[in-house]
Amino acid sequence: MINTYRTLFSYKGTLSFTLAGMVARLPLPMMGIGIIMMISQLTGSYALAGTISASFVFTYAILSPQISRLVDNYGQYRILPLFTSISVIGIGGMLLATWLQCILVYYLFLQY
Repeated sequence: MINTYRTLFSYKGTLSFTLAGMVARLPLPMMGIGIIMMISQLTGSYALAGTISASFVFTYAILSPQISRLVDNYGQYRILPLFTSISVIGIGGMLLATWLQCILVYYLFLQY
Protein backbone atom coordinates (compact mmCIF):
# COMPACT_ATOMS: atom_id res chain seq x y z
CA MET A 1 0.00 0.00 0.00
CA ILE A 2 2.84 2.41 0.74
CA ASN A 3 4.24 1.81 -2.73
CA THR A 4 0.93 2.95 -4.22
CA TYR A 5 1.07 6.24 -2.32
CA ARG A 6 4.76 6.65 -3.11
CA THR A 7 3.96 6.27 -6.81
CA LEU A 8 1.02 8.67 -6.57
CA PHE A 9 2.98 11.38 -4.77
CA SER A 10 6.02 11.04 -7.02
CA TYR A 11 4.30 13.23 -9.64
CA LYS A 12 5.06 16.93 -9.45
CA GLY A 13 2.49 18.95 -7.48
CA THR A 14 0.42 16.06 -6.13
CA LEU A 15 1.62 16.38 -2.53
CA SER A 16 0.93 20.12 -2.28
CA PHE A 17 -2.44 19.68 -4.02
CA THR A 18 -3.44 16.95 -1.56
CA LEU A 19 -2.27 18.88 1.50
CA ALA A 20 -4.12 22.02 0.37
CA GLY A 21 -7.32 19.99 -0.03
CA MET A 22 -6.94 18.48 3.43
CA VAL A 23 -6.39 21.86 5.08
CA ALA A 24 -9.33 23.40 3.19
CA ARG A 25 -11.68 20.65 4.42
CA LEU A 26 -10.67 20.74 8.10
CA PRO A 27 -13.27 23.30 9.29
CA LEU A 28 -16.24 21.73 7.48
CA PRO A 29 -17.01 18.91 9.95
CA MET A 30 -17.01 21.42 12.81
CA MET A 31 -19.47 23.82 11.16
CA GLY A 32 -22.51 21.67 11.95
CA ILE A 33 -21.51 21.26 15.59
CA GLY A 34 -20.62 24.96 15.86
CA ILE A 35 -23.98 26.01 14.44
CA ILE A 36 -25.81 23.74 16.89
CA MET A 37 -23.84 25.08 19.85
CA MET A 38 -24.28 28.73 18.89
CA ILE A 39 -28.00 28.62 18.07
CA SER A 40 -28.95 26.41 21.02
CA GLN A 41 -27.12 28.70 23.45
CA LEU A 42 -28.78 31.80 22.07
CA THR A 43 -32.31 30.50 21.63
CA GLY A 44 -32.51 27.56 24.01
CA SER A 45 -33.98 25.47 21.19
CA TYR A 46 -32.16 22.41 20.00
CA ALA A 47 -34.86 21.90 17.37
CA LEU A 48 -34.10 25.24 15.74
CA ALA A 49 -30.36 24.65 16.06
CA GLY A 50 -30.65 21.19 14.49
CA THR A 51 -32.80 22.53 11.66
CA ILE A 52 -30.32 25.27 10.80
CA SER A 53 -27.38 22.89 11.05
CA ALA A 54 -29.15 20.28 8.91
CA SER A 55 -29.90 22.95 6.31
CA PHE A 56 -26.20 23.83 6.15
CA VAL A 57 -25.10 20.20 5.87
CA PHE A 58 -27.80 19.36 3.30
CA THR A 59 -26.91 22.37 1.16
CA TYR A 60 -23.22 21.47 1.33
CA ALA A 61 -23.96 17.87 0.33
CA ILE A 62 -26.14 18.92 -2.61
CA LEU A 63 -23.86 21.67 -3.95
CA SER A 64 -20.43 20.05 -3.50
CA PRO A 65 -20.68 17.70 -6.51
CA GLN A 66 -22.00 20.52 -8.68
CA ILE A 67 -19.15 22.82 -7.67
CA SER A 68 -16.66 20.01 -8.29
CA ARG A 69 -18.08 19.54 -11.76
CA LEU A 70 -17.69 23.24 -12.49
CA VAL A 71 -14.10 23.16 -11.17
CA ASP A 72 -13.34 20.23 -13.47
CA ASN A 73 -14.78 22.08 -16.46
CA TYR A 74 -13.51 25.63 -15.85
CA GLY A 75 -10.63 25.32 -13.37
CA GLN A 76 -10.12 26.23 -9.74
CA TYR A 77 -9.04 29.80 -10.35
CA ARG A 78 -12.30 30.73 -12.07
CA ILE A 79 -14.80 28.87 -9.85
CA LEU A 80 -13.51 28.68 -6.28
CA PRO A 81 -13.24 32.44 -5.57
CA LEU A 82 -16.92 32.84 -6.50
CA PHE A 83 -18.17 30.00 -4.32
CA THR A 84 -15.83 30.93 -1.49
CA SER A 85 -17.33 34.43 -1.54
CA ILE A 86 -20.85 32.99 -1.52
CA SER A 87 -19.95 30.77 1.44
CA VAL A 88 -18.38 33.64 3.38
CA ILE A 89 -21.42 35.84 2.73
CA GLY A 90 -23.80 33.08 3.86
CA ILE A 91 -21.95 32.29 7.07
CA GLY A 92 -21.39 36.00 7.70
CA GLY A 93 -25.13 36.58 7.27
CA MET A 94 -25.91 33.89 9.81
CA LEU A 95 -23.43 35.42 12.28
CA LEU A 96 -24.83 38.90 11.65
CA ALA A 97 -28.40 37.71 12.25
CA THR A 98 -27.28 36.00 15.45
CA TRP A 99 -25.47 39.11 16.64
CA LEU A 100 -28.46 41.32 15.82
CA GLN A 101 -30.74 38.98 17.75
CA CYS A 102 -28.45 39.27 20.79
CA ILE A 103 -28.51 43.07 20.55
CA LEU A 104 -32.32 43.05 20.16
CA VAL A 105 -32.80 40.78 23.16
CA TYR A 106 -30.51 42.97 25.25
CA TYR A 107 -32.32 46.19 24.42
CA LEU A 108 -35.82 44.76 24.70
CA PHE A 109 -35.55 42.64 27.81
CA LEU A 110 -32.39 43.23 29.77
CA GLN A 111 -32.02 46.96 29.65
CA TYR A 112 -35.24 47.75 31.52
